[in-house]
Amino acid sequence: MSKIVFISPPLTSEEMYGKLALGGSNEALLGICYLAAVVRDNNLNVEIIDMPALNLGYEEVVNMLIKRNPRYIGFTSVTLAIYNAAKLAEMIKEKIPNVIILIGGAHITATPKETMSKFHQFDIGVIGEGETVIVDLFNALENDLPLQGVRGIIFRENNKIIDTGPATLIKDLDELPMPAWDLLPDISKNYTPTLYAVRRSPSFSLITSRGCAFQCTFCDRSVFGNKYRMHSPEYIIAMIKDLYFSHGIRDIRFNDDEFMLSKKRTKKLCEYIVEEKLDFSWSCLARASSIDADILRIMKKAGCWQIRFGIESGSQMVLDTINKGITLEQVERAVSLTKQEGIKSIGFFMMGLPKETIQTIRETIDFAKKLKLDDFKINYFAPLPGSQLYSDLSKYGKANLDWRELHFHVKPSFIPYGLTEGDLIKLNKLAFKEFYLRPRIILSYPFKTKYFLRNIKALVKGGTALINHYYRK
Repeated sequence: MSKIVFISPPLTSEEMYGKLALGGSNEALLGICYLAAVVRDNNLNVEIIDMPALNLGYEEVVNMLIKRNPRYIGFTSVTLAIYNAAKLAEMIKEKIPNVIILIGGAHITATPKETMSKFHQFDIGVIGEGETVIVDLFNALENDLPLQGVRGIIFRENNKIIDTGPATLIKDLDELPMPAWDLLPDISKNYTPTLYAVRRSPSFSLITSRGCAFQCTFCDRSVFGNKYRMHSPEYIIAMIKDLYFSHGIRDIRFNDDEFMLSKKRTKKLCEYIVEEKLDFSWSCLARASSIDADILRIMKKAGCWQIRFGIESGSQMVLDTINKGITLEQVERAVSLTKQEGIKSIGFFMMGLPKETIQTIRETIDFAKKLKLDDFKINYFAPLPGSQLYSDLSKYGKANLDWRELHFHVKPSFIPYGLTEGDLIKLNKLAFKEFYLRPRIILSYPFKTKYFLRNIKALVKGGTALINHYYRK
């Protein structure tokens, strides 16, 4: 039986967060867990090596693989980690030359031909949703069938790159087996979420839908498309119960791009949580336009303690430029209603967006302070491959499109016309200071979590990182 090893490639906290590394997070990759479950259901021997979770080095993983001698190795990678994945793939090829190395995930899907041309150490790219492709691909490889018959891949043949065209998107996500998170290292101990997003410990994140019907120009929708598809409340409660009873998880972060798009689904899920009498806390991402008092009341009863809002900017002009599809009035109303129902809120903002000026950034800072937010996060805009803006950047400013430089936290990779990198760095620090150095926010921190003492070490580490970044020259 051929052995398949899926690998989450190395990406250090320093590479991801720069000087904020001590306060960074390390999330489990749910996509690998779905892929492994699909492969396992088809009677193929599969393992997962999560390098960031176990803090494994390149040589260490290569030695592990030599002992396992797998037939196939599958990487999944975002843009920032693609060079690291390629480096490890090259090292593996030197020691296990006959292994077939696959690359999947957001980056290869957004830039398939460019990635395969640049990195010859990848044999086959899996484009889009891997679950619809992986079984057909392994069947073809195991039985020496032509790869041209497998939709959703890109590969080399006779020095030519061949793209077989897109695979069909999964219509019913409930057809997928439960994610194989049992193949990950102990999920109650090896994953470190950002502390501001956690109410209790241990915590784990879920994504319960795919696709996005909205058209924000900064977002890459190449993997899951524009059609919104979702797990049923029954499937979600089954996942929650497995995490709760089998792994001891007591906090869940729903990281769907828009968890509350279907209020009917949200309501039914909340009813199940209450009926099952599950004692856990949870949070979610939501658009301001999805909020109303009735659904918030139901969510609060079911244990929702926090909503994370993607607000992006305090300038309506900038919001319209990026096609966000919300108004500042909707944001104010959503945050206000959330506070009234006793649920915490975080506002996510970006700085350095197209048409941004010092004035629009000032509007964003003032707007964030005006809102009754409990937390505030502002990152640099990074032009992601696959997004509409990626090909339109020259209209709005200058960009460093080196894939290793597309950071949200470390430094700006895009500078709008009329601004400098120094402007953005200075204003980023100013935004943080003005939001957090206010009595209301300072006094709230000792009460952020019921488990303050349990998390004191993480709070100190994160606080040290923030002070070093924002207050030292």
